[in-house]
Amino acid sequence: MQSLLSGGAAILFLAAAISDFRTRTIPNWIPALLGVLFAAASLADPAVHPPLWSLAGAILVFGPLLLLFARGKMGGGDVKLLTAAALWSGWDQLPVLLLVTVLAGGVLAIVALARITARRAADTLALFFPCAATAKANLWLETLLRTRSVDAFPLGETGLPYGIAIAAGGLSVLFPLGSSGM
Repeated sequence: MQSLLSGGAAILFLAAAISDFRTRTIPNWIPALLGVLFAAASLADPAVHPPLWSLAGAILVFGPLLLLFARGKMGGGDVKLLTAAALWSGWDQLPVLLLVTVLAGGVLAIVALARITARRAADTLALFFPCAATAKANLWLETLLRTRSVDAFPLGETGLPYGIAIAAGGLSVLFPLGSSGM
């Protein structure tokens, strides 16, 4: 039963990451369903998912995130998703959740900076060398940097799709490295 609930939570974390990447939003039903699945997992085996300690961890995470949201530094979907992930992490795995989320966010930031730098380099190259080869190289670079969504890989200019990093953190506590399986 725990495997099934953890698998469902993993699918929801992946759905949140994909949604945030493509649309820059995390639907409210994803964190809500993560909470429902956690409640079921906690009822099924309170020793694995102690409800009070998990709730304490989620409240500890929610407070500062609410302040960041109020100041416009973090999106509401990110706040809800990270709070739901804190439920699943419990008190003992909360540092792991936060560390993996921050590290994955750092990788997103590096990718965003690389993307911005590559775009500026392509624009500069086209400015100084307006020829067919440069135009093809610029088109290739634009194709590489873009996908089918809004600006496709929406990193940098409008912020980061941090739901990806939160999903990585959530998955890391659902399926810890070195565990013997589900």
